[in-house]
Amino acid sequence: MNAGALTAHGGMRELVSETAREAVAVARGLGYEIDEQERVDYIHALLERAGPAKASMLQDFEATGKTEIDVINGASCVADEVGVAVPLNRAFVSLVKGWEAMRGLPS
Repeated sequence: MNAGALTAHGGMRELVSETAREAVAVARGLGYEIDEQERVDYIHALLERAGPAKASMLQDFEATGKTEIDVINGASCVADEVGVAVPLNRAFVSLVKGWEAMRGLPS
C-alpha cells in the first residue's frame, strides 16, 4: 500500500489517526506540549502529498530487509514509563517483529 492509500480509505485513515494519537499521548506523558489534532492533520497531509510513493518500511518489506519499526512505532512503547496505553503501536511492532523473525532477521 502506498502512502496516499493510508489516508484515502476511511478505515485506514482512522487507524493512522488513532496510532498518531497514541504517540501524542506518550509525548505528552513525557512532558512535551503537542497539539494532537495538529499532529494528526500534519501526518495525513504528509501522506497525501506522498501519494503513490512507497513508504520506506514498505520498501524494506519488499526487499525482505530489516525495518525501522523500532523508530517509527517502537518509540511509543516507552508508554509504560508514563502509564499510557498504546495497543495499536504495540500491535504494529509485534506484527513487524514477527515478520522479521520469520525471515531470520536480527531483532
